Amino acid sequence: MASQTSAGRTTQQHERDTETEHRPAPWTMIKRKRSFFTKESVDKMPVTFYAGDELGNIKLLHCYESASASGSRIEAKTAFSSGASGKQKAIQGIALGSGAEGRSIVASHANGSVSAFSLSEDDTLRPEHEWQEPRMKSGQRFVGTTTHEKNIYTCTSNGALRKTRIDEDKAGLQHVTASLPMRLCDWRLAADEQSFIYGGEEVEVSMWDTERAFASESPSTETASQTSKKRKRGGDLLPGEIWRAKNVPNDFLSLRQPVHNTSVTYLDSSNHILAGTMFGSVRRYDTRSSRRPVLDWKGASKVGGVKLVQKGYNEHEVFVADQGSNLFAMDLRNGRVLYGYKGMSGAISSVAAGESVLGSVCLDRFFRLHSTKPPPDDPKERQEERGEVLDKVYMHSIPTVVVWDADASDAEGRKSDEDDVEKQSDDDDVWDNMEETGQESRKKATG
Repeated sequence: MASQTSAGRTTQQHERDTETEHRPAPWTMIKRKRSFFTKESVDKMPVTFYAGDELGNIKLLHCYESASASGSRIEAKTAFSSGASGKQKAIQGIALGSGAEGRSIVASHANGSVSAFSLSEDDTLRPEHEWQEPRMKSGQRFVGTTTHEKNIYTCTSNGALRKTRIDEDKAGLQHVTASLPMRLCDWRLAADEQSFIYGGEEVEVSMWDTERAFASESPSTETASQTSKKRKRGGDLLPGEIWRAKNVPNDFLSLRQPVHNTSVTYLDSSNHILAGTMFGSVRRYDTRSSRRPVLDWKGASKVGGVKLVQKGYNEHEVFVADQGSNLFAMDLRNGRVLYGYKGMSGAISSVAAGESVLGSVCLDRFFRLHSTKPPPDDPKERQEERGEVLDKVYMHSIPTVVVWDADASDAEGRKSDEDDVEKQSDDDDVWDNMEETGQESRKKATG
């Protein structure tokens, strides 16, 4: 009888050893867990957007995968209230930053002022600094606002470029200025801060070296006039300018085609640029090969010209909005429209592309959350899945700009990974203790 009991225990131990041997490695279990709980993870980790409006308010928008008890996927909260009654403090640009001191937000206003905020733990914004751009005149606006590490960049439609650096003790500000051509419509800084691009009305798409732009002296009135004539004749590059586009060939009547670039953006590398025009064209440039566009997709807009172009999160994906209420995704390989979003009732002011979602604000005072679908692997294939409007929330005042908080998503993802590793370590401890307990029981039985 004892031998049967001993044999039975030996068989149980063999099964336990076999199960332990075939148990997947810890990192494999973590990967499966993250894949299995994708929806739950998104519910716990909302996608965050910030939106500014015409009264100077900044709102925080947490977007969830599933609807809450109220029936909405979007949780809106006022992070900063300006208290302004007019449109003098209307926000024309927002940029997010992060550092050792914590999260920060910069906003440029219609009255020429720029505000720097710090983000508190309760998701409210605390004003830290404010300065004025004195070169910005009435009727002009900010066309670019961005941050890179400790530097803050702003650019106005009359070419007033400024780099601001906040001191270590946050007590003072250091400013460096530069002058660019006037009548600008858009300005973008490269991800590595080494260069920037712009375009405008009768201003061709141009790329500048950032360091050289601020090192060069501001041109005088006479020099600026001569520079304008040179630009019209396609003259030499300006100090700090490293590349400038060339106008497309004349039309069928041999007439010069007007230049009006409304929006520009970098693509996957700093050598590839995408521009939208007031005449409905979306043009792709390669600064290494040609001054003229390597691809020119005409008739991209349905109402008026192109309002904005925004690089998507997925490869070969870009979002285009026209002067009306049309917003659609385009394939960068062939210029084909992949899909458009339905139910847009207001002219689009701004869009921000996040991971698998897109945020947009319109003149109808709504913030909309959109789903996005990656382009097919083969550009000749048909797009089967299409993005749609997931939800929307009324903003009470007209929103003017929206940005995606990528740093918040990265921080939440890192925290989730740490929690997964910690929980997996606890699970391994439980398994190990079970094995040790079984071994002790066998020793007592055989003894």
